[in-house]
Amino acid sequence: MDIIRTITKGIDHNRWTVIASVVAVVVAASILSMPGCQSETVGLDGTQVTATQLNQQAIDAQKDLQLRADALAADIEAAKEKLGAAYDDIAKQDATKAAILDFATTFGGGLLTGSVGVADAVPAAVSLGALLFAGGTLADNKRKDIVIKEAKGTVA
Repeated sequence: MDIIRTITKGIDHNRWTVIASVVAVVVAASILSMPGCQSETVGLDGTQVTATQLNQQAIDAQKDLQLRADALAADIEAAKEKLGAAYDDIAKQDATKAAILDFATTFGGGLLTGSVGVADAVPAAVSLGALLFAGGTLADNKRKDIVIKEAKGTVA
C-alpha cells in the first residue's frame, strides 16, 4: 500500500502538472484522430461525399458528358448527310423539270411557228425520251430506296 500512497501523494503534490498532462494526452489523441475525420459535402448524386469521392464523381460526369456530346455530334453529322441527300434529290428533280419545260417550250414554240420540221423532230423526240427515261429511273430508284428502308426498318 505504500506504493499507492506514494503515487497519490505525488499526484496531490503535482496536481496541476498531472491535470495538464492528462489534458495534453487527450488533446493529442484528438488531434491525431482528426485526419480520419474528413470534410463532406453533397455530391453530384445528392449523397454526402468526401473530396476524393467528389473528384471521382466529377471525372465520371465529364466522361459521361463527353460520351453524350460524341453521340450528339454523330447524330448531327447523320442529319446533315440526310439533309444533303434530300437537297440533292430536290435539285435533280428541279433540273429534270426545267429540262422538260425548256424542251417543251422550245419544241412546242417551233411547232407552232413552223420552224421545226421532221428532221428536227427526231432528235427532239429522242431527247424527250431520254428525259422521260431519266425521270422514270429517278422515280423508280426513289421507290426502291423506300422499299429497302422499309425492309431494314429504318423508315420513320
